[in-house]
Amino acid sequence: ADLLMLSNKYGIIRLTNLCEQFVASNLGPEDNPEIIVEILKFANQHNGNQLVKYCLHWLAINHVTYESKKEILDTLSGKCYI
Repeated sequence: ADLLMLSNKYGIIRLTNLCEQFVASNLGPEDNPEIIVEILKFANQHNGNQLVKYCLHWLAINHVTYESKKEILDTLSGKCYI
């Protein structure tokens, strides 16, 4: 997380991309949707656009696991990511 934040702060695009790829490659369908939402918010805050897209994709593909969780939907509603 710190490395992604610092790579964005100092404009090291290649490092930002590598950080995003690393995080995305370690997420799977067994992960907790709340964690994915937190990663989504963090990536959005630090211009991790690839990771934002991956998190949105994960949430779309795994909708069954979180569709009944009102707090996650509340977090995502009304937000514009990307």
